[in-house]
Amino acid sequence: MTRHWLILTVLVALCMQVAACVPPAELHLTPDVASDPSQVYGASLQEWARPEVEVMAPLPRYAIQAELGPSGDRLEGRMTLVVPNTSSVPWTDLVFRLYPNTPHYASAMNVTEIQVAGEPITGEFDADGAALRLLLPAPLAPGEEAVLNMAFSVLLPRRDEGYTLFGWEDDILSLPGFYPTLAVRSEGPGSDAGRWATAVPPGFADVLFNPIALYDVQFTAPADTAVVASGTTLSETPTQEGTVTWHIVGGPLRDMTILVSNRWESVSDTAAGASVTSYYPAGAQAAGQAALFHAAAALRLYSDLYGPYPYTEFDVVAAPLGFRGMEYTGLVTIGEELYDRYRDQLAFLVAHETAHQWWYAQVGNDPLAHPWLDEGPAEYAAFDYYRGVYGQAAAEELLSTRWQTPYAVAASHGIDGPVGQSADMMTEANYELLAYAKAALFFDALRNWLGDEMYAQVMRAYVETYRWQVATPQGFFGLAQSLSGVNLNPLAEVWLY
Repeated sequence: MTRHWLILTVLVALCMQVAACVPPAELHLTPDVASDPSQVYGASLQEWARPEVEVMAPLPRYAIQAELGPSGDRLEGRMTLVVPNTSSVPWTDLVFRLYPNTPHYASAMNVTEIQVAGEPITGEFDADGAALRLLLPAPLAPGEEAVLNMAFSVLLPRRDEGYTLFGWEDDILSLPGFYPTLAVRSEGPGSDAGRWATAVPPGFADVLFNPIALYDVQFTAPADTAVVASGTTLSETPTQEGTVTWHIVGGPLRDMTILVSNRWESVSDTAAGASVTSYYPAGAQAAGQAALFHAAAALRLYSDLYGPYPYTEFDVVAAPLGFRGMEYTGLVTIGEELYDRYRDQLAFLVAHETAHQWWYAQVGNDPLAHPWLDEGPAEYAAFDYYRGVYGQAAAEELLSTRWQTPYAVAASHGIDGPVGQSADMMTEANYELLAYAKAALFFDALRNWLGDEMYAQVMRAYVETYRWQVATPQGFFGLAQSLSGVNLNPLAEVWLY
């Protein structure tokens, strides 16, 4: 970790004056945003979801062209972004998250050639170089759109740590947040109104926190690699340089994540109206097939319980995460050790990560302020999965062995605390205990409080009400109490506060 911090500090310091950074010289790409946004998201959404999105307020629209360098140690890109002001007040600035510059990703992003409406502007770094604030030449009025153009370059480190979220490890390149990403802006009443979310959670907590957007991406990589991405790949076009350009579209997406490797094998199925593909380590056919089975079964079961899955594709990808996993939009990554050493945990982890397609991809939340609001229901969704696939006894055993017993032991050793606190108030020792295990126990208590039928109605209504939005605990409890007619304050006081 110290070594990565040193690399980050040096590279960010070199580019603290954005206007002075040198633009990438080898990339000759000119992104353009589709005039008809339905061309962007249409191919990635199931039929039922398209009309719902068409009546939404305008969304940010990314057009990104990125190219993996010949040595694989750098990614060069250009981006056009259309940003609509959907609020009721003028905006004087725009803020972008530079996720490679966070300790979570321990890399470095350099942003250059920043233009608004064709006019060059400069920016100021925030959040220790992990955010970039742009002062607009003129206020962006409600209902108007700003058109930004950027060039960016990202260092792609090579690691051998056994847990890599960003960069190369084991010949797998992971690229979440590889582009300058528009930050979430708080709207409505309250002290946070008009504030851009730039705070970086501690390293043990999730870092991605984005508004939904539409994406049109041209990604160029060596021809002998496979590229897996959020959204849908429309075409693969060979170039004269021995590379292939993947045309990827999608939206509404919380993120555009890309993974690259030449060492996967794959197997596919269909479930819940989507094409489901398991990308697994070469030679691990049985585990790869098992990952596919659990992903497809979970997608079907959760669609029945919480509401239909909105995308046309879902990918489960083996990645260098040890025995852990990570959620993105339309895809999840599963640690390679789950395909071998920890095979007995594969079913649970796939069920948990698949549940994030509801609690993260569809219903968003702030992972710093309210980490339990997506990890809790994703954990507890595995109870529903085990009950549906293996039976009630298996679900009860999961409840006991994964959540009740570990929580009781940890609490007896003095590392208990409120579930509802922010991630930066937790520690590495109790984060998973509180945001995962104790949060899952809260949802179990909520089910027992409301009864199975009403609990199911609440969770389904939660998705329907807050799909594509950023939910809060107040919104969740307000909806649950309104729908059930039950005072949930005593329950919240016991578990959350």
